[in-house]
Amino acid sequence: MDTFNLDTLPRFHPCSPRPAHPMRTSIDSFLVEMLHSEQVDADECSYWEHPIAGRLRCTNCTDGARMVVHRFGGRIMGYHCKDGDKRVGAIAGGHDFALIEERWLVDYWARYVSEDEPFAVYDLCNALDSLDVVAKYGPANQWEEIPL
Repeated sequence: MDTFNLDTLPRFHPCSPRPAHPMRTSIDSFLVEMLHSEQVDADECSYWEHPIAGRLRCTNCTDGARMVVHRFGGRIMGYHCKDGDKRVGAIAGGHDFALIEERWLVDYWARYVSEDEPFAVYDLCNALDSLDVVAKYGPANQWEEIPL
């Protein structure tokens, strides 16, 4: 049996575009709307005013995922991090993101708040996106669902 070698697979350059897909385009457009709809309160904390969920904090990964799930459906998923963990959000002790249609991992926080990631949307049906997700978020069996 052949050995699977990640080093031989082509990789996306961090600035290269992801494959076009109508859902990716729709999600990306919504994330830009989220970015432009941020408001700032008297304490200089940024927030979104959501008609159902109320005031959600823009700097909170769970609240960003909540905005996405309210718009597209899906679930909020997350994980806790231990010392030395290199996954997205490790510095905060854990991280949450949206998972739409069990296919689209959406992470507003990593792209627009921490600015650590060049992309906010990953297609788990795309082999290269899936490899990036495992490297950045760990395997899906280590994620847990977070209640809305």
